[in-house]
Amino acid sequence: MLKTRTAFLCVFSFFALVFAVFFYFLINSQLNFLLLKQYEQKIKSLNDMLYLFPLDKASQGELKEFATRTRADFIIDKNGSVMSSLKDYKPYKFLKENEILKISSKKVLLKSFDKGDFSYTLIVYPRFLSLTSFWFYIFSFYLIFCLILFIFCFIFFK
Repeated sequence: MLKTRTAFLCVFSFFALVFAVFFYFLINSQLNFLLLKQYEQKIKSLNDMLYLFPLDKASQGELKEFATRTRADFIIDKNGSVMSSLKDYKPYKFLKENEILKISSKKVLLKSFDKGDFSYTLIVYPRFLSLTSFWFYIFSFYLIFCLILFIFCFIFFK
């Protein structure tokens, strides 16, 4: 025979599991969205800086120094003459924009712009930290809360 306590335990466990899964997907997607928007803003700022920078007077050394200071890479093209802060820029030339892509174990976000005769590509490297420990602590506290609530219900509702 199914007791009331057993039925309560099954319903409580089901709702706790559904809430945990919903919470995980909602928060994880929001965190990834916020990180993407943060790096898109960095690309916009770098575009503003390059728009004011005289590209026709830029040298390879200045470009590499600028890339080091901004922690981003640049590919500048003027009528087939390419100047880049990367040694091998060819893998980056034909990638999708506005998506985080994985190239040789690096995550990259890139966007291309035009300024007069110049076309340039900005490449930033989003630093997505491992969220494993974050989720471990969140779900540990959640499980402890559920356990305390469950014990509370059984003690006071005998």
